[in-house]
Amino acid sequence: MALLATIRHGPLLPTDDHGHDARSKLFCDASTYALTEEEAREVIGSSDAAFRLYLKGLLLAGTFKLRCDLPVTARAHFQTMVFNVSRKTKEIQDHLGLQMHESILDQ
Repeated sequence: MALLATIRHGPLLPTDDHGHDARSKLFCDASTYALTEEEAREVIGSSDAAFRLYLKGLLLAGTFKLRCDLPVTARAHFQTMVFNVSRKTKEIQDHLGLQMHESILDQ
């Protein structure tokens, strides 16, 4: 479901309350690959409130790596491997308008 959500919605995932229809479509499409028909019917047949909460939780949990972990990892990579901020000097930080504890990626 996370992969399908990312392909269809990119970074604008349907995580708000108005995105239930989009989450339902994602679940129905993804369930054909992950669940049996009986399991999918059991989930869909639950109460409306439980189904809404389940889909929202499933989407948030499934996309955690894409929403949270990936940007942090990318930032760390670029900060240490590309911009190489480990060689901070007072002159360079002043030129960039940064304090010694700040990074160019903090702006």
